[in-house]
Amino acid sequence: DQARRYKINGYKLVSSLQHPKYGLAIYVRNEFSNCIELPPTEETTTSIKLGTLTIVNVYKPPTESWPKPALQKLDHSTIYVGDFNSHHTDWGYEVSDANGEALTDWMSAQDVHLVFDAKHHATFRSARHAREYNPDLTLVLTDGVPIHAPRHVFPVFPHSQHKPVIIHVGIEIPVMAERQRGTVLKARWKKQISRIPPTPKNSDRFVALLISAGKNNILRGHRKGYIPCWTPNCENLLRQYEQSEDPAAASALLDALDAARCQRWIECMESLDFTHSSRRAWVLLRKLGAANPVVAPDVKVKPDAIAAYLVANSKGPLNKQYKQEVKRQLRKVMTACPESSALSTHFSSEELATTLTATKKGKAAGKDGIPPDFLHHLGPRARKWLLEFFSGVMDTGVIPRI
Repeated sequence: DQARRYKINGYKLVSSLQHPKYGLAIYVRNEFSNCIELPPTEETTTSIKLGTLTIVNVYKPPTESWPKPALQKLDHSTIYVGDFNSHHTDWGYEVSDANGEALTDWMSAQDVHLVFDAKHHATFRSARHAREYNPDLTLVLTDGVPIHAPRHVFPVFPHSQHKPVIIHVGIEIPVMAERQRGTVLKARWKKQISRIPPTPKNSDRFVALLISAGKNNILRGHRKGYIPCWTPNCENLLRQYEQSEDPAAASALLDALDAARCQRWIECMESLDFTHSSRRAWVLLRKLGAANPVVAPDVKVKPDAIAAYLVANSKGPLNKQYKQEVKRQLRKVMTACPESSALSTHFSSEELATTLTATKKGKAAGKDGIPPDFLHHLGPRARKWLLEFFSGVMDTGVIPRI
C-alpha cells in the first residue's frame, strides 16, 4: 500500500521516516544504482549515500529544540538539507532564537558551511502572517574546502507554502550558445508562385508564401553549443576521465580550463584601449556590467496617449452619400480613360527593378511583415507576379486593404 501511495514515476523511494504528524522521504532517479540507505542517527533525520556523497534529510518540528550536539557529523562529503525551523540573522531572520544559536554553534564547531544568498527568494511564505521566512536550509561539510553547491529558490510552488529549492552539487562547465545567422539567398522563392493568380484579392496569399518560404529555408534561432576556452588538451583530459573516472584527470581538466580562462582575461584586459576604438571597449564594459545602464527618461506624456488623442479628435463626421458619389465618379473616369493614357499602361520590368533596387536593405518589415531583403532577392517568377499584380491594381482600381 505504501509503495502505491508514495510512488513517483521515474524515481525510487530509498529512505523514509514515518510519523503521525510529519514525515521524511528521499527519492532517487531510477538510473542511479550506486545508492544505499544509511542507518538513522537521529529521530528527525534520514540519510542516504549516493556514490561518494552523503545526503542527510533533516526536519526539526517547531515545538522541539536541538539536542547537544544538534546533528551528528559524518566523516565524508556530506550535504544537509531540509526544514530546520531555526531562526537566525545569518539566514534572513530579524532575531535569533535558541535553536538558531544552537545550530550555528554546531556549525562552527564541526566546520560546516551554510549555503545562503540573501538576494534569493525566501523558502517559505506564511499565509497566516503574509510574510516570508527561511526555515529550509542547505549545509555542506567543508573538510577544509567547502563542497561547491550553488542553491536556487523558485518563486512559487502550487498548493504549498514551501518553495522548491534546487541545489547543484559539484563544479559544472558552462556551455555557451553561439547563434548561427542565415542568409536570404538560401530561400527558394519559386515554390508554388505560379499557382497564385496575380489579382489584388490574392495579395495576402503572396505575402504568406514569401514568409513561409523564408521560414522553411532560412536558418533562424539556431544555436551551436560551445565551451569558452576549450582546448584540445581539455578534450583529451575529458576523454581520459570518461574512460578511467580518475579524479586526478577531472582536477587537471578544471585546472587547464581555469588557466586558459585566466590567460584570455589577461589578454582581454590588455587589449582594452579607448584610443583607437572606444566602441569595442564600451561593448566589453557593458558585457562585464561595469558601464552605467541606459535609463529611459520619465516622459510625462506617453506616445499611446498622443495617438489616442489624435484618433479621438481627427475623425470628422462621415458623409456616406458623398463617399459613394466620389467612388461612382472615380469608376466613371477610370472607365472613360483612353488606352493611350500613361495611367493605363502596365508597369515594365525595368520600373520594378529600379524600385526594388531603391529599397534599403536591413530595414524593418512593413505592415505585411516582409523585410526589404526578401524583395531584393526575388526570382524571375516572383517579379513577374508582382508586375501583373500592380498592373491589375491599376486596371481594376481595386487596392488591397493592407
